[in-house]
Amino acid sequence: MWSLFTSDDDAIRFIKRRAEVSCSSLLAFSSFVSETEFVDAQYQNIFDSRDKCVLYSDAWLKLEVLNALALCDFEESGSSFKGFANAWDIKYKQDAEKLIQAFVDVFDSIIAFRFQSHISKKITNEQVDKQVVNSRNYLNPLEIRFPFSFASELVDMNWHDISFSINHGFLSHESAVDHARYILGENEEHPQAVLDIACLYPNEAVFPHSIHPYIDELANAVSEQEKDMTKSKVLYLVLKWVYDNRMDYENPLTVVDIMYCSLDRPRSISHFVSDMPGTRECCEHPEPDRERLMASWVKFLDEQRVVFSK
Repeated sequence: MWSLFTSDDDAIRFIKRRAEVSCSSLLAFSSFVSETEFVDAQYQNIFDSRDKCVLYSDAWLKLEVLNALALCDFEESGSSFKGFANAWDIKYKQDAEKLIQAFVDVFDSIIAFRFQSHISKKITNEQVDKQVVNSRNYLNPLEIRFPFSFASELVDMNWHDISFSINHGFLSHESAVDHARYILGENEEHPQAVLDIACLYPNEAVFPHSIHPYIDELANAVSEQEKDMTKSKVLYLVLKWVYDNRMDYENPLTVVDIMYCSLDRPRSISHFVSDMPGTRECCEHPEPDRERLMASWVKFLDEQRVVFSK
C-alpha cells in the first residue's frame, strides 16, 4: 500500500495518521496490521540496518499476535464487524492502544535521525513552479495527496467524492478499499460492489481496473446534489492538508493561488488569493498582507469545518 508514495516523508506521515485511528475497531486494527507488515522491506532508505529492521519486526509481531487472537474470537462469534464492536471495546481495544503506542514509539525512534537531517528542507517556490509547468493533472497540478483517514475524519465521503479524488490523484486507489471497509463496519446493508471492493488486497487496488467499474457504478448512484458538493469538499481537504503542513513550503500561499486557478476560481477562497494568481508577483506577499491572507485562510477552514462537520 505504502509503495504508491513518491517520497518517504509522505509514507511516514500516512502511516502515523493511520496508526492514530487504528484502534477504533477490529476492522481498522486488522487492516493496519496487514498493511504495515512489509514497510521495513519497502522503505530501505529508512530501515537501512539490520537492527532497525529487527526493532520494527518485533513491534509489528506484537500487533499481529493480538490481531490473530481478536480475529479468531470474531470468527467464532459469527457476528459482523459492527456486531463485534462491543467485544472489541471490552476485550481488546485497551491492549491494542498500548501496542500501537509502542509501535509508534519504535517507529519514531527509527526515523528520528532521518527527520533531523531533513528538517530544514522546504519545498521552494521554484520547485512548485516547475511542478505546475510539468504536470498534466490540471485539477491537481501539484500532485497533492492526502490519506483517506485524514479525509474521512473531516468530511462524510460518498462514492462520488472518492471517485473524483482518486481520478485526480488526491487519494490513492487503496482509498476505495479503505472506504468500502469503513462502510462495511458501519452498515449491515450495502451494495455488492462495496463488498467486492472491500475484499481486494491492498496490492490489487494499485491497478485501476481492479476498482473500476465498481467505484464508477457507486459514484453514479450518488445524488446530483451531493455530486455538486464534491469540489467544495476536495478544496477544503486540500487547503486543510496544506495548512497543516505549511512548514513544508517556502510559501504555502503559493499553493492557494495555484489551487484557486486549478479548481475554477471558487469565490469561497478569492479573499485570500492574490489579484493575479499564477504569476511570480502573486507569490511574494509583503509581510502585513501575508498575515492578513493567512488569517483569512484559517477563517475559511473554520467555516468549512462547520459546514462539513460529521
